[in-house]
Amino acid sequence: MRKILESLDLPEPGSNRGYNPVDVIEGFMVSVVLGARRLAHSSFLRADEVIREIFGWKRKMPSASTLSRFFQKFDIDLNDQVYPELQKQWFEQISVTRHTIDVDSKVIQRY
Repeated sequence: MRKILESLDLPEPGSNRGYNPVDVIEGFMVSVVLGARRLAHSSFLRADEVIREIFGWKRKMPSASTLSRFFQKFDIDLNDQVYPELQKQWFEQISVTRHTIDVDSKVIQRY
C-alpha cells in the first residue's frame, strides 16, 4: 500500500514538522486494523515502539488531532482521486469472483 500511497497526490503538511501524508494514512489504517473505533483510540498506539519499528516510521504514530486535521483537507475531488485507486489495488490483491451489493433503505438512529 505504501508504494500506491506514495504515487498519489496527497495533501502535504502545513509545517516543516508535519507528518509525511503516507505515514498519516498508514497510521490510520493500522489503528483501524488493530481495533480503533474512533480517532482518539489511535493515541493508545502512539507510544508503541514495536508498531513504529514494524512500519519503519521515524516518528510516533500521528495523534488523533493530526489525523483529524489531515482528513479535513480531503474534499470530494481529492476523494475521487485517491479512493478509487486504493480500492482498485485492494481488489487486485484478493481473488474475488463475484460481488453483491446490498442496498437497505431503512435508517435507524441510535444515541
